[in-house]
Amino acid sequence: MAKAAAKSNSYDIAILGDHAAAHLAAAVLRAEQPKLNIAQIALPGEKHFDRLAMVNPKLFALHASLKDSEKDKSLTRTSGLQFLSEAANARGEFTSKTPTSVTLSTEGFRQKMIELAKTAGATQLRPKALAVNRVLDDGVELALDGSTITARILLIAGQLNVDTRRVLGVPLHGEDDTTQHLRVLRIEGAKNSVQMPPNVVPMSLDLAGSGAWAWALQCGDVVELSVLQPARGLRDPNKNMAAWIENLALHGIIKSREKLPKPESAATFALPIAAALSGETVANRTLLIGPAGGFVSACAEEVYPSCWSAVIAAKIAAMALKQRHVQDALLEYRGEWGSTLGDYLRGPQQNLKLLLPLVYRNNIMSARVAEAILLGESVVR
Repeated sequence: MAKAAAKSNSYDIAILGDHAAAHLAAAVLRAEQPKLNIAQIALPGEKHFDRLAMVNPKLFALHASLKDSEKDKSLTRTSGLQFLSEAANARGEFTSKTPTSVTLSTEGFRQKMIELAKTAGATQLRPKALAVNRVLDDGVELALDGSTITARILLIAGQLNVDTRRVLGVPLHGEDDTTQHLRVLRIEGAKNSVQMPPNVVPMSLDLAGSGAWAWALQCGDVVELSVLQPARGLRDPNKNMAAWIENLALHGIIKSREKLPKPESAATFALPIAAALSGETVANRTLLIGPAGGFVSACAEEVYPSCWSAVIAAKIAAMALKQRHVQDALLEYRGEWGSTLGDYLRGPQQNLKLLLPLVYRNNIMSARVAEAILLGESVVR
């Protein structure tokens, strides 16, 4: 898949990271300006784990290059949410006439973006060693496996070490304040133990009174149970997962617990929830995209906002290359994503936990809360 060595030691734009957003940015850049010399560079040691993700259907309208991905038969479309209380007879539900979310495999989607960038003609590199040496007057110098390359602009989607952040002038702000942990319990062959409600996603907005959010997603014969809570949460995450299993059983969704994996076997993912709103996304000759820029919504949606940031950054970077003062042009990135993607990242401004009594008995409130979570709309209208 990747080329063994670069054909050039000078690039217009280098994109660091193996995230789907990085590959999408490369594809967009080549689609918009085919003559650009683009290097898409995986960070050594970068790991990717597959999980199911619920994404906004507008993902596929971000750029023309994503249209074919919408036709993937492995995607599961749902049209609402089912809010589960701690009592068997209390729940709220919202359903729409059109799909409100798409469930996809994060690794499957990433592989599609890799192929998209490759087809677009971006040079794909997977070095064993990589370092950002210095910022030059006209770009950035990088070392890859003993060779030196330069790029006029960097787009970064992967996590950077402290030294690289210092070279590029990326602030070392407190990510701990925005990081939340997503615990995911994968159930293979789920038809024997789980009966998901048709066309909606089960969800809790106050799991066992802990304030944690939880949901269940299905794709084919795989169901994943997810629990989101602050990284500094006081409650044992295994207890929260056990509580979610108990809640789903109470509402008749889990039919048999005998073949379920133990809560302790759940995988943990760190998500920088809406970190872009409090962090910096522009550095020296550099734009941060995807999770590196903190483009994860307050509702824990990563794929759509990450890809949205990639499309915006690609267009800003391409424009900046034509300007006399490249760094000044890159500053437009803040305003561009802030006036569009920014509101989506913020998510509902209300404390949804306080609205739950109404959600369980009022269809209008169920709809407004669901649309706030799924589509980024305001609860108050």
